[in-house]
Order: sequence, then C-alpha cells, then structure tokens
Amino acid sequence: MLIELLPLLMFFTLMALVFTSYPIGFVLAGVAILFGLIGSLAGVFSLVEFFLFTSRIWFIADNLQ
Repeated sequence: MLIELLPLLMFFTLMALVFTSYPIGFVLAGVAILFGLIGSLAGVFSLVEFFLFTSRIWFIADNLQ
C-alpha cells in the first residue's frame, strides 16, 4: 500500500517545498534522499540499490560519446 502512495506524497512534498522559495537543487536533492530513505525503511527497496543509482548514472554519462 505504501508503494502506491510514495510517488503521490513525493509530488506534493516537492510542490510544497518549491513554493517555499528554497533553491531548487536543494529541494530536489532533499526530497529524493528523504523519500529514498523512507522507501528503504518501508522495505520497498534495499539500501544497496539506493547507492547503485550513482554508479549507474555515472556509467551512462561516461558512455555518451
């Protein structure tokens, strides 16, 4: 049940924080980390997968040529 609500809660949290006039980079990073940790604590995915995103993005960016 939580996995269906996480994207909706993430969207509304993002919109609420964007309108508080914090810098958008901090808002995006903060919301992503917060909901990543909530998803990890809820058992949606493991913490190992959370740290694999960085290497995956780096691999994609490295092979753009």
